[in-house]
Amino acid sequence: MLYFGGHTLNMVTLAALALSVGMVVDNSTVVLENIFRHRSMGKSKYQAAVEGTQEVLSAVTASTLTTIAVYVPFVFVGGMTAQIIVPFALTICFALVASLAVSVTVVPMMSSKLLILYEYNENNKPKGVARFQQWFDRRFEKFVGWYQGVLVAALNHKKTALLLVSAALIGSCMLVPFIGAELFPSQDSGQINISIELPSNTVLEETQKVADQVETIAKKVPELDLILVSAGGNGAMSMGGSTTNTASLTLVLKPLKERDRSSKDVAYDLQQQVNVIPGAEITVSAADMMTMSSGGAISIDVKGNNNDDLERLANSIEEVLRSVPGTINIENGVDNTDEELDVIIDREKAAYYNVSASSVYQTVALALNGSTVSKYRGGEEEMDIVLQYPEEISTSLENLESLMVPSNTGGQIPLSEVASIEHGFGQKSISRTNQSRVISVTCDIHGRDLSSVNADIQAKLKQIPVPAGCSIETGGDVESMMEVFADLFLAIGMALILVYMVMACQFESLMLPLLIMASIPVMLIGVFPGLLLTGQRISMMSLLGIVMLEGIVVNNAIVLVDYVQQLRAKGLCKRESVIEAGKTRIRPILVTTLTTVLAMIPQLISGAEGAEIFRPMAATVIFGLICSTIISLLVVPILYEIMESWPKKIRRKIMKNNPQEEIDAAMVALEDGCWHDWEELQARLEVAEAAKEK
Repeated sequence: MLYFGGHTLNMVTLAALALSVGMVVDNSTVVLENIFRHRSMGKSKYQAAVEGTQEVLSAVTASTLTTIAVYVPFVFVGGMTAQIIVPFALTICFALVASLAVSVTVVPMMSSKLLILYEYNENNKPKGVARFQQWFDRRFEKFVGWYQGVLVAALNHKKTALLLVSAALIGSCMLVPFIGAELFPSQDSGQINISIELPSNTVLEETQKVADQVETIAKKVPELDLILVSAGGNGAMSMGGSTTNTASLTLVLKPLKERDRSSKDVAYDLQQQVNVIPGAEITVSAADMMTMSSGGAISIDVKGNNNDDLERLANSIEEVLRSVPGTINIENGVDNTDEELDVIIDREKAAYYNVSASSVYQTVALALNGSTVSKYRGGEEEMDIVLQYPEEISTSLENLESLMVPSNTGGQIPLSEVASIEHGFGQKSISRTNQSRVISVTCDIHGRDLSSVNADIQAKLKQIPVPAGCSIETGGDVESMMEVFADLFLAIGMALILVYMVMACQFESLMLPLLIMASIPVMLIGVFPGLLLTGQRISMMSLLGIVMLEGIVVNNAIVLVDYVQQLRAKGLCKRESVIEAGKTRIRPILVTTLTTVLAMIPQLISGAEGAEIFRPMAATVIFGLICSTIISLLVVPILYEIMESWPKKIRRKIMKNNPQEEIDAAMVALEDGCWHDWEELQARLEVAEAAKEK
């Protein structure tokens, strides 16, 4: 299916296969467990295989469809997010469809042939694995008995149980500010880039000396494996032409498993060491393939048309960035200047000597750059004829001032008579957006998450007075993070709707899907503490894990509620059906949860390079699924009883004037064996007693 879909085996699709290992066995686990249960009832292999599969067919189909449904909204996600999520989602969907087909065909067929039930007695005592299995079954029966007692207590104290769950959910959500948020988990690629820039008139020899100083410091890094130095700006790492005032170094670190520090920690330590080198602007940064913006992690763009106001505002923003903890490598677009000579024409003297501004410009341009005046053609060759001044004219300020400028009267006037030459600095480039001048102030972050640093910056930016005609906009990874999070939140909302629609069709009910979906918010009780415990942050991958959980956590509730409905159809009362379904379905629910969790653990604890990407997703799924499973085994039965009691409460109000009919209904409930449902029985008798006394 990947082949026909035009996808390849890569880091994303292989990670999807690794994450789906636990999910693809869920359907077969539920089917096989139910077949084994029917076999234990004394049925034949064939009968157990057929009836056991039929009994859970709707449940496994619904659970698979709900898991697949959560990935449909990703079709509408664009950009780099789609390049990562779409192959990931399709891979899991293909695997789940295949697992459903196998679980309802191959597994029952093989069970009818291979499933053997051993009977142990005095003559046939269990040995080896069979002995362990018998020991485990006894322990598990005790656990099921304990769960039954807890479930009955929770059903008898519904309000208390629901209040405790609600308090846990609120407390978990309050941990969000302490977790932090970022666009994408940073990946340790094991490479550090160092850029060196000196004043524009620096000769290559001086640039080489500074590069050698930085190289000497870099060689002391214990994690260093290889180093590449390029001075003059024309090396392998240069993106432009040759310049004598720039240099670059590329450091390749040892493999991640052979070092204790990350590439970001090494880069930060190097930055502190090279800052002591005078006269050079040195930037040290760890290479990160997953960065989605070309500038820094945070980019503040100042827009307007008044250059003086823009520069003052940009300088104020730079001071704000420097005052916020966690910001490094701060760059101000105002400082992106180069040394230049400003030729300032004296208009009065120029008019006195009858010298035009264009004559001054042409003379200075000819002295510095020369001019192509004609072409020489000799046979098939053609060469430019360039007119230029002697080289010493452009190397000396005195010689430049002595240039003769032609006047409109035919004479020649020294340049120093009509203009003055001053040293100055000018912008290397001027950026505009929608015809407005733009100056960017950028920074990277270290030691803190992107969201908290940006929040501190935005709070301080509100205190800066913005001149009329100017505006401040935030870009960089912050802008990308907001766009990606908006897409994912939209996908989460659409996934909820699709999951509800699938279950509504499957159960032919509008209320049961709402009951089952109550297990979705419960997962957040485990998600946020899990992220905090493992040191992960809310990112695109952790949100993707929440989307995955939307389709996974409802599976347990579907298996439980579906069996409750089957028991009710057989004539069991509400309380008895709920307890029996919990006892019967707890084994497949726990097994399917464990298979998914265990399949995620390698993604969480792996120290391999590139494992950082899927670690937040693994933490989200592991802790969210564990918590949702444990709590759902209690919350779903409680909500089921509450939902089923609404029609009866309405009927009670109608029957208040007929106490005898109410008493008869209570007696029928006792005869049917609904002795667990104390609340319903008590309510019936109280209504009847009150009506009698009245």
